[in-house]
Amino acid sequence: MEQRVISAFANVGVTVTRAHPYAPKLKHGFIWSQRMGMDVFKNIHPDAPLIVAEAVWQYSHHALAGLRDQTG
Repeated sequence: MEQRVISAFANVGVTVTRAHPYAPKLKHGFIWSQRMGMDVFKNIHPDAPLIVAEAVWQYSHHALAGLRDQTG
């Protein structure tokens, strides 16, 4: 899914930057806790354009608290 998002935006001239790294030990790139979600989003300017692409619904609540102040 991530590669499809990157390709779709590249087709219109937009470069996608991942906000947090893939975790090789865990073998996934999910935000795995609410604390991690808050930490990830505090490092993104609140007005920056933002895409949240979710492939697994059970992780969605981990991003919610961090998204509260995002307006991009």
